[in-house]
Amino acid sequence: MNSFYDVLGFSPHTTAEELDHIALERAGVLWTGRGGYGCPKPTPKIPQAPEWGTKVIARQGMGNCGRIVLVGKTSRTRELLRRGKAQSLVNQGVPAEVAAVAISMPYGMESEVALLAAELVEVTSSKGPFWGDSHRAFALWTGNKNMGAALSFPRKRAAAEIAAKVKNN
Repeated sequence: MNSFYDVLGFSPHTTAEELDHIALERAGVLWTGRGGYGCPKPTPKIPQAPEWGTKVIARQGMGNCGRIVLVGKTSRTRELLRRGKAQSLVNQGVPAEVAAVAISMPYGMESEVALLAAELVEVTSSKGPFWGDSHRAFALWTGNKNMGAALSFPRKRAAAEIAAKVKNN
């Protein structure tokens, strides 16, 4: 059986340059698990790269789900992560100006939310910011009951907030 690090694609011996590349090319995601191998506890340390840390996110209450992501400990590494996350959204069809705002907002790294935000920039320009508190209010504000229909209300609100920030930049 393979070791955890064989599946992970990095090891405690990974260099800082390799982690910089992961931050830019994979938005800092080191491993995504859904069954099979469990996330190690504690998360792996990388002694050769003291400006990088790791953490487990999106565990969904289980030991074999989640993602191990890089955490920047310096301004340089945090900037690399921001650029990588923005590029990841752009690669999924999100306009660059929306991606730049979305990466710092709740739910903003979900491509569905960022794509909806891109559609809402025009709505926000013509109707102003969204102040509603329901799916119905959102449908009335957009004038399209099917816009973002698959998303929960908090995600629709997040998309509207992202769109408002894009409009104000």
